[in-house]
Amino acid sequence: MICEKHLIDDVIHPAETRKFLCQTLEYLLTSKREKSERLLAAWPTGF
Repeated sequence: MICEKHLIDDVIHPAETRKFLCQTLEYLLTSKREKSERLLAAWPTGF
């Protein structure tokens, strides 16, 4: 199934589409997108 392959993030009821899109766009426009403080957190420390 598509959900098992993680190809779908959200399932939106048609009546909720406008509300969902408005909330998502507002979040994207108002969120502070700064670089992570932990840039090397996943860096390998040994081989």
